[in-house]
Amino acid sequence: MPIDFAAWYQPAMLVPDTELLSKRSQATITLAKKITVREVLDLVRLAFALGKVDSDLNQLMAPYREVDSTFVVDLRQNAVSVLAGCVLATLMDTRHSTGSAAALAILSASACFDRKPAHHSQLTQLAQRYVEDAPALVQVKGAKPIVTYGPVKVGDSLSALAPDADAAKVANAVRLALPIVAESIKATTTLGADVGKQFASQNHQLAYQQQQIDMLWWLLGEWCDALSAPYPNLATSAACLIAPHELASLTTSETGPRAVQAMIHKTLLITKNGAKDTLTLVDAVNSCPRTWREQVAKSPFTGIAREICPVSLAVSDSLATDANDTWVPVFEKSSGLKKQKKFSAMDLALQTYREKLLEKLMS
Repeated sequence: MPIDFAAWYQPAMLVPDTELLSKRSQATITLAKKITVREVLDLVRLAFALGKVDSDLNQLMAPYREVDSTFVVDLRQNAVSVLAGCVLATLMDTRHSTGSAAALAILSASACFDRKPAHHSQLTQLAQRYVEDAPALVQVKGAKPIVTYGPVKVGDSLSALAPDADAAKVANAVRLALPIVAESIKATTTLGADVGKQFASQNHQLAYQQQQIDMLWWLLGEWCDALSAPYPNLATSAACLIAPHELASLTTSETGPRAVQAMIHKTLLITKNGAKDTLTLVDAVNSCPRTWREQVAKSPFTGIAREICPVSLAVSDSLATDANDTWVPVFEKSSGLKKQKKFSAMDLALQTYREKLLEKLMS
């Protein structure tokens, strides 16, 4: 486990003994191994105390009850929130798709919500480090000798055979040769598997490079496909949501390249108000054409991740009415965000990008 479980468990306001800590620590590892990407969102809801989850809570937290019959699944208890955070931290140590989903969901939830558990800062730091380090893990292992044969060749065992060799000599030579043949077959099988891994790694690297090329051409073109207009003609308030959506559609890696923040900044610089613009999420959503919002809201993801992804939630809620202000009270109530809260255009763009990547992982 990548964290000090006992230290993380302290916010649960319990004084557990060593045995209880051991049981719940092991259950955390067990749950992390079996969790699905969709269940990651529920863990984030629990960790941030956002209320109801989609999964059966008793079934989700079953590993804890299996090792400790005294464990009670109760959303009112801080222990559930803390344990959910521990599972998320463990997931981010795996470098699998669930780890990527956990990092993106944590950053999305922490960007806007004020309700933060005691371990919030550590959890967010782990997620930020995961996203920053993930692109560096895309690399091709150098070719190296994989199969080594022993000094004894099959021919060496059979060399004793002469034209006049008797049956006993032949039988003995075959007996000596068979293990070597078996070892060679096993080594060849291993070679095939390792070559397959190297091809997969190289394909991954090629896909990553193609992603970079596509993004650079998008950046150089300064063209918004969604609105069929150049980005210099767009208001920053609309571009800070639309541009990251387009950039995310070109992203093939789970967390995106390290340079994505620079790409978004460069795009916002050429819009009407520039990258330093500050605005509310409500203003940004209302600046986007309704047709674009309808297209974005078609994704089933917007219903699954409403409590975690405020941009997706705002886009979805904005379609409930025709006016630009009547949908806002509903959004304020469901998100906990006040309509007058301002963000930088960069922060909103990065938030939108992460939510879109999380959506791709979910699908």
